[in-house]
Amino acid sequence: MQPAIQRNLLTVVALLAVMVVIKLFDVFVQPEHVYPGRVAAFPWIELLIVAAAGALGAVMAARTSVVEVLPPRGDAMRVVGQAVLFGLGLGVLLAGLDAWLRIGDINVGLPLAPVFYLWGGISQEVITHFAPVAVVVGIASSFLTGARPTWGAFWIVAVATSALAAVGMMAAFQNPNVPLDPQVAAAPMIIAGAVFVIELALFAMLARGGLLASLAMRLGFYAIWHIAWPAFAY
Repeated sequence: MQPAIQRNLLTVVALLAVMVVIKLFDVFVQPEHVYPGRVAAFPWIELLIVAAAGALGAVMAARTSVVEVLPPRGDAMRVVGQAVLFGLGLGVLLAGLDAWLRIGDINVGLPLAPVFYLWGGISQEVITHFAPVAVVVGIASSFLTGARPTWGAFWIVAVATSALAAVGMMAAFQNPNVPLDPQVAAAPMIIAGAVFVIELALFAMLARGGLLASLAMRLGFYAIWHIAWPAFAY
């Protein structure tokens, strides 16, 4: 096995180990799962999907120089630290928007929130960002560009995925089962636009620092937007 593939797979296994610990906590502690607007769940099937997507992404990423799992050697701490700060900053900006729009609380609350959003952060970053980009870039590099990695494929996936996330947020505002009740009529479009920008920013961090950096940025964002802000404002 190539050292790059082995290194990537070990990193994915470490992330899966975190999710397994969370799942075991859920099984044995059985915390409260029902919160205003959503139910906290840690399904085994999601864990299996992350394992499959992560393994495939790890192998494909090792075949290109576009997508990485780990930050650059010798600069990892700085890159990850910056990623966390960027994520916190985006969370503060979105919280500022919500202070005006007041869209409502659809988050899992304390004390389960840190565990739930750690699980969700790993799952989302692997399934919706890292694996699709690694696979598409790997295919494009192998079959379309004569084994040369292509940033064009990366950004096509990034823009398409970000647009889908924005559309999904717009749909959430139309869903009567989701308790979103904004005080400003333009809130759905504003929040959807913010989601599009945040998703693109996460992809940019993935390109710059790899999976761990984009995950750190997502978790920093979650810490403000999904945990601290709802606990303070709602």
